Amino acid sequence: MKKTNKWMIAFLLSVFALTISSCGKEEAQSKEKLYVDVSAVYEELTPQEMMMKSDLVVEVKYKGTTPPFRVKSATGGDPMTFKDTKFEIVEVFKGNKSVGDSIQVRTLGGEIELEDGVNEVTIGDYDKIKFTGKNHFILFLYYPLGSDYNTREDYYAPTNGPSSILKSIDGRAISYETENEFTNVDDLRKMEKGGTFLEDYKENLNQSYQSGQISEEEYQDAIDLMDQYGEKLE
Repeated sequence: MKKTNKWMIAFLLSVFALTISSCGKEEAQSKEKLYVDVSAVYEELTPQEMMMKSDLVVEVKYKGTTPPFRVKSATGGDPMTFKDTKFEIVEVFKGNKSVGDSIQVRTLGGEIELEDGVNEVTIGDYDKIKFTGKNHFILFLYYPLGSDYNTREDYYAPTNGPSSILKSIDGRAISYETENEFTNVDDLRKMEKGGTFLEDYKENLNQSYQSGQISEEEYQDAIDLMDQYGEKLE
């Protein structure tokens, strides 16, 4: 009789432990999530226009992606979530980099746990882009200026949103959005390179001021913001 009681107690304890474990998993799976949509509208650019606006145009292969992290705005906005993706350069069409160099490209998006235990999921334009080690990519990039969420680190950002990131297939640069050829490596090698993103930005800003589209105060605010940087939160 005593053996039976001991066995029954052990059995009930194991069932209880299993139930607690299952409840914990269920609770973790049903954790509250806060979705933040950061989709934006980008201007339509030709390959030549995108080349002229970029600091770096390269063919690359994927080397890895960091865990998501948050950046605190330089001007007081809510923190936003980003990821850095590392690439190795295969060919340079424009810019001061060499074949074999590594670069990091920063994009919005990712899931991160907040202090209150809620998971914030940032969704938007880059979600459709899937990087793998098997494929090459063609990237149109700029070196970020001071701005709300740019930080003082060595990284690049897409010149014109997700349209700046293309699949490289048999020498063709294929759009993720349309699945059509946007340009090809032969044309990229022959294109006029243009200046830098900073030069283009200052020229457009000056034209907007001279034409009356922005006030003198707005013009000066934009100039001042170029010296302000966000803070990467640990």
